[in-house]
Amino acid sequence: MSTLIAATNQNLNVPEPPLAEVERPKWLLWLIYVRFLVYSIIIPITVLLRRRFGDPDDMKTLLTVVVGLSFLWWLLVKLNTRYMLQAYVQIAVDLLLITWAVNRTGAVDSYFSSLYFLAIVMSSILLERRGVFLTGMLSSIVHFVHLDLAYFHMVPSTMIVEEYTLPSLQFIIALNIFAYCSVAYLSN
Repeated sequence: MSTLIAATNQNLNVPEPPLAEVERPKWLLWLIYVRFLVYSIIIPITVLLRRRFGDPDDMKTLLTVVVGLSFLWWLLVKLNTRYMLQAYVQIAVDLLLITWAVNRTGAVDSYFSSLYFLAIVMSSILLERRGVFLTGMLSSIVHFVHLDLAYFHMVPSTMIVEEYTLPSLQFIIALNIFAYCSVAYLSN
């Protein structure tokens, strides 16, 4: 009997994984579902309304990429256990997908810019503090570089440059950087 009690006590002393590790696969699946849902709703609406962007085929290609990546991410969550690495990779790829969508829908005027906030908030759920700050910083850098490159005609974009002076564009970029970093700070 005492052997059974000792064995039970040893089992009770085994540390359990942190709650974040247990919940991370569930949140990765939520990220996949939310990404799929958001892009599946916003892109067809954008194409149907013929909002200012270059080619509707670009948006259809973006949707196809999102669907393919969603399936790939879903498989990885089911087959692989390196959830932290998957979270970092998914969020980094999300930042690139958001930038692609922003580029094809008017850059500064794009309503897809608000998706950077969603990526930052999801990173606050999936990652530790430095990961959230990294996401906020990368969102700021990617958005800043993209808008500057579009303004100076260094990348193809649907941004109408004539509508903005350089100081007004810099002001908009500064507000966005402040907002992304603030959300990263406050969501942690």
